[in-house]
Amino acid sequence: MTSIITYNVNSIASGIRARKVFGYLKSYNLPDVLILVDTRVEDISSLSHLLPPSHNVFISHATKYFTHPSRGVIVLIKKSLEPVLVASDPDGNFIVVNLLFLNKRTTLYAIYGINFNAKDWFSNIFKVHPPPQENERLIVGDLNITRDPSRDAQGYKGSNNKINATDLEDVIKSWNLSDLGLTIHGIAPKMTFHTKTKAKRNIFSRLDYIFSSYRVSNLLQDFKVLPCYISDHHPVYAYFRLPSKPLRSEWKLNVTHLESQECCKDILLMIKKIEESMKKGLISSWDALRKIETYAKYIFIKEGKKEAEERSIIKCKINNYKDSCLETNKELENLLEYENRGAMVRLKRNLINLNVKGKSSFKHLERSDSRKKLTQLKLPSGEITNDQRVILKEARSFYSKLYNCNSCSEKYVCEFCYSWRLTKDVKKWKPLLTYENNNGSLSEEFMGKEIQYDSPITQNEIYTFIKGYKKKFKTPGPSGLPFEFYQCFADSLTPILERVYSDVFKRGFVPDFISSGLVALVLKKRKKGEDMKDYRPISLLNTSLKILTGIMNQRIKRFLPKIISPNQKGFMHGRHIEDCPRSIQDAIDHCMAHRVNYATLMVDFEKAFDTLSHKFILEQLYGYGFSDNFVKMISSILRNASSRIQLPGGQETFHLHRGARQGDLLSPTLFIIAVNGLLERLSSDGEIQGITTGSTTLKSSMFADDLTLCMSGSVSKLKSSLKKALDIIEDFKYRSGLIINTKKSQIITNCEDSLREISNDLAYVNSTDLLGVSVSTSANESDKINKNKILESLRKKVLFYRNTPLSRYEKLTAWNRNIFPEIFHILKHIPFSGNFCEEIYKLRDSLIWGSSRPYISRKRLNSSVCSWGLGSLSIELMWKSLNLSWLRRFLLSNDFWAERIKNKFHDVIGRHFCDRIFMGPSELLKTLKRCGSHWKKMSRSWESVMDKILPLLGVNEPLNKNSRFDSASEFLEECQATSIGQFIQDEKVLKNYILFLRVKRYCKPLSFGINIVGPPIPFYIAIGALTNQAIRRSLIDTRSPGPSAIVKRRRENLGCEKEMSFLDPIIIMRNTYTDSRQKWLRYRLATSSLFLSKSRANPEDQVCHWCKE
Repeated sequence: MTSIITYNVNSIASGIRARKVFGYLKSYNLPDVLILVDTRVEDISSLSHLLPPSHNVFISHATKYFTHPSRGVIVLIKKSLEPVLVASDPDGNFIVVNLLFLNKRTTLYAIYGINFNAKDWFSNIFKVHPPPQENERLIVGDLNITRDPSRDAQGYKGSNNKINATDLEDVIKSWNLSDLGLTIHGIAPKMTFHTKTKAKRNIFSRLDYIFSSYRVSNLLQDFKVLPCYISDHHPVYAYFRLPSKPLRSEWKLNVTHLESQECCKDILLMIKKIEESMKKGLISSWDALRKIETYAKYIFIKEGKKEAEERSIIKCKINNYKDSCLETNKELENLLEYENRGAMVRLKRNLINLNVKGKSSFKHLERSDSRKKLTQLKLPSGEITNDQRVILKEARSFYSKLYNCNSCSEKYVCEFCYSWRLTKDVKKWKPLLTYENNNGSLSEEFMGKEIQYDSPITQNEIYTFIKGYKKKFKTPGPSGLPFEFYQCFADSLTPILERVYSDVFKRGFVPDFISSGLVALVLKKRKKGEDMKDYRPISLLNTSLKILTGIMNQRIKRFLPKIISPNQKGFMHGRHIEDCPRSIQDAIDHCMAHRVNYATLMVDFEKAFDTLSHKFILEQLYGYGFSDNFVKMISSILRNASSRIQLPGGQETFHLHRGARQGDLLSPTLFIIAVNGLLERLSSDGEIQGITTGSTTLKSSMFADDLTLCMSGSVSKLKSSLKKALDIIEDFKYRSGLIINTKKSQIITNCEDSLREISNDLAYVNSTDLLGVSVSTSANESDKINKNKILESLRKKVLFYRNTPLSRYEKLTAWNRNIFPEIFHILKHIPFSGNFCEEIYKLRDSLIWGSSRPYISRKRLNSSVCSWGLGSLSIELMWKSLNLSWLRRFLLSNDFWAERIKNKFHDVIGRHFCDRIFMGPSELLKTLKRCGSHWKKMSRSWESVMDKILPLLGVNEPLNKNSRFDSASEFLEECQATSIGQFIQDEKVLKNYILFLRVKRYCKPLSFGINIVGPPIPFYIAIGALTNQAIRRSLIDTRSPGPSAIVKRRRENLGCEKEMSFLDPIIIMRNTYTDSRQKWLRYRLATSSLFLSKSRANPEDQVCHWCKE
């Protein structure tokens, strides 16, 4: 703690008075900084016996003969604060000292103000003795002014020295200083001076002040006016807390350092030496990997410091150049590209116009993303704090309790999940090994003879996984080394990693330096961020652990199709998130159309991934027939897991006794295996009556942890079904640890009054969000809600990018790649509407043109870049294509929505169907319009959509004509596939084209691996790239050359230099700014460190409208 006292002593020239003053001050433990004014001391030697040896003494002597009555100033400062005298007034009115105050260099002005008006008296002191720019400021003493007479004086209406007060106010405003008396006492500060008039009337005023810069005032703990009657002034006491040391942040590798050849050579040499020591037995494999990570971190930190010094030199060089220099221009371009590339990597925003160098958008976006961080927190007492140490303590306490296994029952869990499997219909679901006859290995029919899923991890697996990992710029764990590091040194690290993983499985646990992770708190959507529950804990794990869990995940995922229920749509290849809300909405529509009582329960599990019991996971693996060795391998990964909060200073770890860490590659697979028993039991229970159409019954649907139950029947059956479902979920809670959140779980039903008797805690609603899509009691109502959600989402994004310093071409690119694709998921569930397309186009125009009128036609905007257009995404074409993508899964899906349409399909066509041997997609769509609500408003002109898509994808055959193949077998022979299902799931074959198969009436169509319920339906089936990503890639050319290349090509063709130069802001900046000072301004503008007006940044006579933004 540090303290300051300023005191007008009214002379301590006499020994008796001096002893009284110092005796009084010692009772307050002589402060670190003591300012005594009006001392009237001409010789300091008379006070030498009273001055403490721990303090340095600075004096401005009192003088008898000068232009105004002088009183003298003495400053005592502790030696530990390293005080240095800057100036001492020979007139005895001020002292300027430079000291280390609160761990920061500070300039102290100890002043005794003159008691008459003198213009610029205060400002002259600060002009003659200005503080260094990086120093904090303190102005302390008896200034002999009254800042505000109504506030700082009592007993008279006048004010002291108005001219001096105005002069000081200008200094306070220019330096942005705070009055510490007002900081603590607000509108009623304590008075420091008292006297009596001749009429014996008391007068009080505040003449003694302490002014400080913001950082110092922010550390103020207490401010007092002390009672003392030795003088007519009271001492002013300020008490500061020492600033805590800056909290340490986590280090992570700058990926660009991997391009340094010197770094790579040093690391390769270091890895070889450590590997030789490991082979000789001098160190273990774990120690070898730890040393590699430690030394690599040291090398990269050294390289980072070196690079930072080089960049600072380049900045100074650019700033100091007065004339244009070719070398400086190149350095500026490289520096600009480097800094924005770093911002792009940190933001993972690699979709915004990568073809143009030096984008200011990345710096701007990086600053806006920082607002999502945890900066304040609401404490249990209701108080909101922004102290990072308090926030860190609360976060650690919350998550250590969350991951502590205190709610899971130790009861044996296998009987719950496998007793019901023995009574299940063998034809529908062939049981695997039951727990009673489990011999520790899976059958050859299930696992395959060639697969050794529980064998030690090989070097080939490690190398293939590292090289095949496609995700870039992923945040690493505590080690700070991302996948790019392991990919760069894969050849050298693979043998070491093999030994490390072998020792892990031998010892039965993962060492701390590998298993430890960081918990990154990601703010959930539509949350304020004041409560810890508003954040989603994402675990940032070390890459060495991700490689291990990724390989184990690849091994176990091969067997999931035979284990996981078809009602689970999450984390399964070939299953789609759209099927869940589509089936639930169709089920509700089916019940409403047939006037059947129904209830749809949307179950929300509280912190599902974070509360799942580890023991429950292992017991599930045993029950499904995995060998003891494999379960031990999984157990060794789950055991000894620890994490710490990713906040500055978060070094204390806590152990994870339960939970599947979000961010671990193995967690999704383990989670769906663990909850699969619950899903199957709900689906197979006879007391729960689902919603039936034809031969298909929908009881439950699940995507990851989002469970939806569908029930129908009479009121009594609905009650019994709901009660049974809740009992099963409650029983599951005690065995797995998953707890239903009744506040967020919702029911959509037409029997609300009757069902409230069963459970009144659940929320009864008419519409709700299911996996981002609105589901309602009416399909038309859900369409309206979904459209409003789309418009609201687009408005927020458009408003954000409008306020981002981007040119119009960049805004158009942001629309194509960042704004519009985010609504594809919802847009798929809404029938096409031309009027709604116009509303979306208006939002796009407001983004690009702002309030000005568009001067480029919509047709030109929507044309591709290669066709002399600007490459904007056609909303009609994209929307129709998204709706048509349902046709691709129509025959392949056995979900409720597809079965409902198939049943209606046969009812509507009747005999007329038998007269037509072939039916094209247009006829099929027209028939589907009469079958279900989802297809009613589909556009009739969809053939034009397909005609535009097919040439882009390389298909030349027209629609409704004879196809290349008359049967599926001919097609399969050419593509060397055994079944249509294999062809559809083969990513290598199916990416760049659409193929129409003509299916005949009286043959078994698609019998090669695809199960079709009901009689065969002949039509052309679209197999291929009718997926969101493939359609988007076809409609917009993401691999087109950058604007610079286009400009160059057009110059060669047209001979016009200014034709399309607005597409490349870099060219314009080169032509506009030739002076190095202007280039430096451009650099600051591009990195968002300086914003200028449009007239200064972009002169109208040199820059077109596209670049003014």
